[in-house]
Amino acid sequence: MKRITVLLPAYNEEASLPLLHDKMVKTASENPGYEWEFLIVDDGSTDATHTLLQEFADKVTLVEYDTNKGKGYALKQGFKEARERGYDYAITMDSDDITFKRL
Repeated sequence: MKRITVLLPAYNEEASLPLLHDKMVKTASENPGYEWEFLIVDDGSTDATHTLLQEFADKVTLVEYDTNKGKGYALKQGFKEARERGYDYAITMDSDDITFKRL
C-alpha cells in the first residue's frame, strides 16, 4: 500500500481548520487504497490554530514552531519529517486551500 503525506503549512488558520479537518477525513475514507498522513506544520501561529490542531491530534501529525519561520522553512521541515517517517509521496497545499480532489 502506498503511503501518502499531505503536507500543510499553517499560520493563523483557525477559521479554515474545521472545514479542512472534514475534508481530510473524507479524502482518506474515499481513497482507501492508500495510507494517508496529514502533516500540519504550525508555523508559529498566534491565533487558536494550535488549540484546534490539538483537538484533531488523532487525525493529523503535528509539527510546531514557537515563531514564524516562513512557508519555505515549514515545507522543508515537513518534507524531512515525511521522509523520516517512510512515506512514498508528499502532496503540498496551503491550509486555507481546502479543495481536495478524489484521486
